[in-house]
Amino acid sequence: MDGDFVFLLFENELEAKANRANVRIQNCQLRDASDPFHLPEPNFMLFFRLTRELARDLCIRFGPFLQTERSTAIPSTIKILSMLKSCVEWNLYPFVKFPTANQAKQHNKLQFYERFEFACVIGVIDCTHIAIAAPSAEDEEFPG
Repeated sequence: MDGDFVFLLFENELEAKANRANVRIQNCQLRDASDPFHLPEPNFMLFFRLTRELARDLCIRFGPFLQTERSTAIPSTIKILSMLKSCVEWNLYPFVKFPTANQAKQHNKLQFYERFEFACVIGVIDCTHIAIAAPSAEDEEFPG
């Protein structure tokens, strides 16, 4: 009888170790899956409608403006890529048009330089900025 009990304890311990190992593997896979830059290039292009190189460039350029000091903050890369994905899902492309013909590009460059003294601009996007206040440090639900 005691032998059966010891065997059951041993069997339960082995099963618990196997479960912990599976959880570790799943967590690693989840971490890898949460990095969109690990997607194959064709999937990345389909998902974000940008090359991986261009998306990285956007993240490098705009990431510093989105950083916060909060330990639970969403990484700036994820914020930027989420916005790009939202643009794809909302089908904003009919409203966002950039010239493709060289003549149209040159015309836009000249107009932007004459009006605003910005060189090499072929188009802009008009948008609205909305300030979002962070929760106060005393907020029990979302401590700062």
